[in-house]
Amino acid sequence: MRRQEFQCKERAVWEDLLSTVKIGHIAFRRGENLEILPYNFSYLHEHLYFHCSPQTGLAGAVGSPAKFLAYHEVAWIPSTWRHPHLACPATTYFTSLTLSGRLIAVESLKEKAEALEQFMRKYQPDQAYTPLSDKRYHGPLSALFVLKLKVESPVLKRKMGQHLTPQQREKVYDGLRTRALLGDRVVAQAMAESNDESDPQGWVESLNPAQLTNLVKLISKSYWAEGRSLSEQANLNQSSQLLLAKCDSQKLLAFARVTWVTPRVAYLADVIVSPEARGKGLGKALMARVMNHPRLRKTPKVILHTKDAQSFYAQFGFREKHGDENSFMERQLH
Repeated sequence: MRRQEFQCKERAVWEDLLSTVKIGHIAFRRGENLEILPYNFSYLHEHLYFHCSPQTGLAGAVGSPAKFLAYHEVAWIPSTWRHPHLACPATTYFTSLTLSGRLIAVESLKEKAEALEQFMRKYQPDQAYTPLSDKRYHGPLSALFVLKLKVESPVLKRKMGQHLTPQQREKVYDGLRTRALLGDRVVAQAMAESNDESDPQGWVESLNPAQLTNLVKLISKSYWAEGRSLSEQANLNQSSQLLLAKCDSQKLLAFARVTWVTPRVAYLADVIVSPEARGKGLGKALMARVMNHPRLRKTPKVILHTKDAQSFYAQFGFREKHGDENSFMERQLH
């Protein structure tokens, strides 16, 4: 590894990578040829699982040494964020995992079913299918070739600005928040975590799985999101350019997100404070932070929907739309 500062040994980071990256690449030797192929994969019980036809792909590589790469390009960082003229500072922030081992054929129908069930959880999380333990899958599972690769001594690399000075990182933070493309807030959060610069008060721009679960438990009881599922909320969060939450470890205390409908119009949604944290000014603190976001400050119009909190939002410049029967409010910059 050329840059030791990018090396990461946190198990939670590489497990999250293996659980989210859709495509991995496997390099192996077939006869005199060296091949590299892209594959869907699942991660379960310290192994990576792959499947193919018995006559193609990896089927002929059983017992052979192989090398696996999972790579997630998180964001492109323009050179201008650090220097007005030189191209040198341009770079990519990413997380990657490599490991080596021997490919092993899976013979057990039970293990095949468990591995393929994990595939479905990853690629079709709504789980709208009959579980693979059902006997109707015995025939297809018998015909399917499944291989596994044990995760041993993984080499994890995470480039999130560790090579920068605090002043240089601050410029990148500002650039991410001003650009506010999908995923930029996740990069900002990953940078903070990688450089021990997380907000000491517990404000985050991206939720981990436990925090997301707690959010769904809270928000699914609201009048506007009653019954909302985990996958629905995850998709909404992923499509939001701005997300802000106050957390106490895994416990979620306050939350809001913003999506830009057009470059000039933003929609503020899912503003909520947990019952035990209400009445302490947390809602106002949340809104102040959201409205002070660099891109939102320059957005001509911000809209929201509320049935019962008009006076609260009026404190932040929102006004009810006259003649609107859907309880919409908006804030316009003059």
